[in-house]
Amino acid sequence: MGRILVVPHVPTFVEDVMEVLGDLRDADITVIDYPDARVWEEAAMVVVDGRAEELMKRMPARRDTYLVTVGLLGLNAIKTRERLAWRYEHVTVLELPHHAELLREFAEQARDAGPRTALRVGVVGGHGGAGTTTLAVSLAGAAALSGRPTLLLDGDRLSAGIAKRIKEGYTRQRPDRLKVLDRAELEFSGASLATAMDEVAADVVIIDFGRDLDPMRLAAARRCDVVLVVADVTRNLAATRLMLEQLRIEQVGFVVVPRTCGDHWAQLLAGDFTAPLADELPPRPARGLDHEGAVDLRDARGDLIAYASGLLDLMPELAAEAAV
Repeated sequence: MGRILVVPHVPTFVEDVMEVLGDLRDADITVIDYPDARVWEEAAMVVVDGRAEELMKRMPARRDTYLVTVGLLGLNAIKTRERLAWRYEHVTVLELPHHAELLREFAEQARDAGPRTALRVGVVGGHGGAGTTTLAVSLAGAAALSGRPTLLLDGDRLSAGIAKRIKEGYTRQRPDRLKVLDRAELEFSGASLATAMDEVAADVVIIDFGRDLDPMRLAAARRCDVVLVVADVTRNLAATRLMLEQLRIEQVGFVVVPRTCGDHWAQLLAGDFTAPLADELPPRPARGLDHEGAVDLRDARGDLIAYASGLLDLMPELAAEAAV
């Protein structure tokens, strides 16, 4: 059962909303003036007082947010929505009592839904050239092509940039549901990776950490449901082991992703850390990967997109198995 969060600006707002939703059978309705980020994010539906703009600015971006006004405040709420549109793309403005039935309909849908949580996956390499960025781009592309709003973050400060790994063709097309924040945009905004995870409302968040886990990246890794460690262990066993030890110390759940088929050392390393072992990455040359290493995100039949789709399907199970 999904939770319905009611966030008032003044006490009378609660009375107006509960007059519409108070008799909703089996509904989990929580009224809270200052919700923390996790409560805000996990609610199936958030009903916000149209005058609570400052609070919305401090909260993580999300979809399924309803800006509710009472009486003649509708125009102000529409202006508020316009100011918040860059983070809240799907804010719905409702005015009571005119939209009472519509608010109740949305609440019934939220009641029957489960908790709303985004899947957050980090990707890190045991060494350079392991295929970290290729996998991160493929995961983001697969999630977006499946219809899920997806955010891809470029957290690799040692690479040439994630944009070079996205093949867009002459029309520069990307999946409609994919939002990419590259390193330049993150540096311009001054946001840390952990903060940037909340900047765009998404059902799937993929972070490319590269091979460098400094304190800022570790802070973001701790917020991930799981971190995929991509490595050709036969090339650099020591670097991969050091990476896994660092993640274990920080209590970050991880999955070992072998770069090549039959990587015996990867199997042993996963066993040493009691970590799940995923299937190896598709061998190169892979369909959907050009000669410069860019992934074609428009080709759902490409080897990498197909591999990433299967991995995403298994992600809840892998995350549960990898949990520290």
